[in-house]
Amino acid sequence: MKVSILIAILISWCGAAIADGVIIQKEGNVSLIDSLGNLASDRDPGCISLTEADSRLSPPDLLLGVVHCLKAGRAKIAVDLDMLLLARTAFDTKRVIDKTSHDAAQVLQIELHRKLLKEDIAAYQSAFEPLKDPETPAFAALCTGLRGSGTPDHDPGYMISHGMDAITGVKGDPLVAGFDASATWEDLLNAYMKCPKS
Repeated sequence: MKVSILIAILISWCGAAIADGVIIQKEGNVSLIDSLGNLASDRDPGCISLTEADSRLSPPDLLLGVVHCLKAGRAKIAVDLDMLLLARTAFDTKRVIDKTSHDAAQVLQIELHRKLLKEDIAAYQSAFEPLKDPETPAFAALCTGLRGSGTPDHDPGYMISHGMDAITGVKGDPLVAGFDASATWEDLLNAYMKCPKS
């Protein structure tokens, strides 16, 4: 809520226009500002393994999968999907120009924890434990699964609509020109996810 208040103050202070597709809700003396598509999922994959997580699943789609897996008692699969979610949001921060949209990764993680019970979180933490050591078979299997999921090919609209450019209606392509998806994905797997080079 503090972010929404700050956004409302910044927009009024800067005299910025509000773009089409922006939703403003009044709650007392506070205006909550959101945009269509902000962190929205396109499809619910259910609880799927990394090998079933095709390159078109966006991070919000994967978040739904993580929740389904934890609710079904499949914490290891949930952790794997969450690692893919984190890698794909990191990928999107490299291709989406608007830096104000890049905290989408943190907001998705907050949303994940908001949807879970204490038992779900405990199961997640237990399943995550083997991934803390990059020398474990679990970490090697995760890296194999991440590589096998392919270079992301999902719509980054969830992140684009999360930023101030979507709120104020900034025109132009929201994506980095000449973006090399394959090279960026490989670099993220190596540097961000700490997977051994292929």
